[in-house]
Amino acid sequence: MRENGLLEAMLLLTALACFSRPVPGVPDQAVKIAVTPTRVSVDGTAVGEFSVLEANPVDEDVPDVRLALDSFEGRPAWIELPGDSGFFIARKLINAARRAGLDPVVLSVTGGKRAYPVQRAPSYALGGPCPEGPQAIAGTQPLVTVWIQSGRAGSWLLGEVRHLPLVGEGTNAVATDFLEDACLQKPDCDALYSGERRRKFCTSDPGPQEVRLGGDVSACLVPIARQPADAAEWPEGLARHIERLGLAKQPLTKVVPEAQTPVAAVVATLEGFRTAKAPIPAVPTRLLFEGNDGPLACTAPSAVIQTAQDLEDSGARYLGSLLMRKKGSGRIVE
Repeated sequence: MRENGLLEAMLLLTALACFSRPVPGVPDQAVKIAVTPTRVSVDGTAVGEFSVLEANPVDEDVPDVRLALDSFEGRPAWIELPGDSGFFIARKLINAARRAGLDPVVLSVTGGKRAYPVQRAPSYALGGPCPEGPQAIAGTQPLVTVWIQSGRAGSWLLGEVRHLPLVGEGTNAVATDFLEDACLQKPDCDALYSGERRRKFCTSDPGPQEVRLGGDVSACLVPIARQPADAAEWPEGLARHIERLGLAKQPLTKVVPEAQTPVAAVVATLEGFRTAKAPIPAVPTRLLFEGNDGPLACTAPSAVIQTAQDLEDSGARYLGSLLMRKKGSGRIVE
C-alpha cells in the first residue's frame, strides 16, 4: 500500500508539472498567478479565494495578491485564468502585478495554447495651452480602438478610429488630441497630399474626426460569440480585416474590453493580431468600462471604412473639417 501510495503521488506530481509548464509567449523566470474556480495562487501558493476576485469589480487590484508578489519585483508575471472569467478579474491581477514591480505581464486562459503580452496604453500627447502660438499640422495619425463589448447576446468586436492631428514640423511632429483650434495653423493640403484625390478631400470634402471600421456585412468585425468558447472562431476572420484595413501599420492601436467580457474573447482578439502578423496591441487597464445593456451594435449600418485607402482618405477628410470650421465653433489660425 505504501509503495502504491508513493507511486500515485509521483504520478500526480508529474501530471501537475506538465500541466503548469509555461505555454509559448511566457517569458523566462515568469511568476505564475493562477486562477481556478475556487482560488488564486502565486508561484504555487494559495493567497485567496476566487470570491475575493469577484467582489467589487471596480477595485483597482487585489491587495493580497499584490503583497504576495512583492518579493518577486523585477520578474515577469504570467496570469492564467478560466476563459469565462470577466475581464475585470484579469484587470485586477494585471494591476496588482504591475504595482508590485513585475514586468512584463502576459495573459493566457486555462488550457490555452499561448500567452499574450498585456501592453500599456499607446502614448500620444494631450492638448493644453500653446504659449508659443499656433503650431503647424503635418498630417494625421489614426488612434485605433477595438472595443470588445458584451451583453446578454454574447460578445462582439467593434472598431473605431479617432484621427489625431500630427502637430509640429516634419519628423518632430507629435500625434496630439484635445488641442484647441486656436493652437493649430491652417493645414496646407497641397503640401500634405501629393495626389489630387486626397487634396480634394482635404479642401472641399470634410469628414468627422471619428469613423467606424466595418466588417463584411455589418458594423461588427467578427460574428457574435454567444458563449465564451465561441470566440475561438474569431482570429482568422479578424486577421483578414486587420490586413484589409492596414491596421498592422498603425502604432496607436488598443484593444478595450468591457468589464464583463470573457477573458477568452480578449485572448482571441489578440490572437487575431498575431495571426495577421501585426504587432500585439495595447490592452489598457487604467479605466474600466461597464457592459453594454442596449441593442446590439452589430445591427447598426455598416461603416464606410472598409479598406486601408478608406482609412487614409478619412484622415484627409478630417483635416478638411478643420479647414471648414464655421465661425463660432472654433477657428483655425491662418
